[in-house]
Amino acid sequence: MLAVLIGLHVVQVRSLGRLGRISFVVAFIGTALVLVSTLWSVILLDRFGTTVPGLMFGLGLLGWLVGFVFFGIVTFRTRVLPRWSGLLLVAYPLVLSAGVLVEGPLILVGLLWLALGYAMWIR
Repeated sequence: MLAVLIGLHVVQVRSLGRLGRISFVVAFIGTALVLVSTLWSVILLDRFGTTVPGLMFGLGLLGWLVGFVFFGIVTFRTRVLPRWSGLLLVAYPLVLSAGVLVEGPLILVGLLWLALGYAMWIR
């Protein structure tokens, strides 16, 4: 996810504007916080408590929700990539939530990231 986010930023960097840069940073930091908190929980097995990883994970999820939606809106409006790329970024938090709740559609999350990679590749 972090690599695709960086790729999306690099492809659109000249057209993003202030909102695009801020939303990229929020989405990137949110994703990084979720990654670090998950690794912390898996590697340290909660030996030092769950407060810090839980807080990091919560802030990361908030960054996902806000950052991806706004970055998707900016991607949709810049028209550097196909417009459906922006719609996929806006839909990402919903697809992720549905995949976690139902346990079946998590494959859709992977397909979403594959489609975003394809959008950058055809660019």
